[in-house]
Amino acid sequence: AVRLEPALAGYAGRMAGAVHTPSESAADCRQLCEQLAALLAARGAELRYDTEVLGFERQGDAVTGLRTAAGLLQAEHYVLASGWESPAHARQLGLRIPVYPLKGYSITVDIASDHRQAAPRVSVTDTARKVVFARLGERLRVAGMVEIIGRDTRIDPARIDSLRRSTQQVFAQLPLQGSLHPWSGMRPATPTGLPITGRQRGGPRNLWLQTGHGALGLTLAFGSAQRLVAQMHAA
Repeated sequence: AVRLEPALAGYAGRMAGAVHTPSESAADCRQLCEQLAALLAARGAELRYDTEVLGFERQGDAVTGLRTAAGLLQAEHYVLASGWESPAHARQLGLRIPVYPLKGYSITVDIASDHRQAAPRVSVTDTARKVVFARLGERLRVAGMVEIIGRDTRIDPARIDSLRRSTQQVFAQLPLQGSLHPWSGMRPATPTGLPITGRQRGGPRNLWLQTGHGALGLTLAFGSAQRLVAQMHAA
């Protein structure tokens, strides 16, 4: 493990072993989404940010419009992909979906040029601490925790401190300088761990769900989208 990831050398005496997955990779979610948005806009998509959804217009077994603070939006098909808030939107159409927010935390450590070797380049999952360390360019993203506390999005300082301590213990040579960029996010989870995709029984024929991916939203995003597009073409 230390040969593959030299940054673990100082922690080697406390490791029983490791599993290496050569195909595993890490991505900057925000950067990916920003570049995807730019690509979609270049292809003619209209992206509306900060637009509050007020409700749906429905006629028979079909959705005929989406009421927003900026006016009525109309389309042939509608995809509901609003993460942990999907159940509230689905209820407006008479659908009950078992999606609940599981709250997670992360910190992002800026890596100084003279300490690059102290930070891992291989994604590391500490199974004892339930913490993931992922290198994103000149930053290290440290994520973990699960809280079942409903709609509370506040950042608990104790959770951030726990991630900081884990980082110091595993990568002792990496100085934690400046802001840790604390963050919390709500993972839209289902009881089975499987996402909810496609049309739903009892729902409008032109409404498609894409939610409940839990902590694997980015991992499953493109595959889920391809699958949904295929279903829509076949309908």
